[in-house]
Amino acid sequence: MSSVRNVTIERASLQEEPLAKCGKKQFTLGTFLIGVHLSIQKKGNKMMVNIIARLEFLRKYAKTIHYNYAGPDFLGIHTYMDAVAKPIDEFIDEIKEKYFMYNQMQVPSFETIDSLTIEMLKTASGEGYSVQKLAQECKAFVITLDEVINTMSSTLDNGDIDLLSRIESHFKTVVALLQNVHPM
Repeated sequence: MSSVRNVTIERASLQEEPLAKCGKKQFTLGTFLIGVHLSIQKKGNKMMVNIIARLEFLRKYAKTIHYNYAGPDFLGIHTYMDAVAKPIDEFIDEIKEKYFMYNQMQVPSFETIDSLTIEMLKTASGEGYSVQKLAQECKAFVITLDEVINTMSSTLDNGDIDLLSRIESHFKTVVALLQNVHPM
């Protein structure tokens, strides 16, 4: 018996009448359902890899402001950027463990994450770093997380949804507190 998140398919049913023929291959309902599950899983994996890369980008963005901010409210901004960045490593670790490792999937490599993060940083650095732009990036990330939770809720378990919701909550707080800060 194979199990696909609350849906159980008997092995015997995988060999029943073909739904379609493609050349010499026959596709049964079981092979179709497994193919759909794998397609959804790949989409979910890609989204989670992008979330990890976006988290790493936001951490590096906040740390760039932390180390380079000069001006009014220096100590407040310097300290708050640590508060923005600090939980991100734990969020990334939880995604890798609770989504990838728990589901016995390959954890994305540092090279994969770094290459995506570097592209995001190149775009951001071309526009210059500022507290206001960080708030905008965080707000865009909140919208992305909300979309992922809504579109992937049928394939994510409650722990995954809870984790993404906690990440979303952190960045909503960040946005709320940064909205009125003057640019760098």
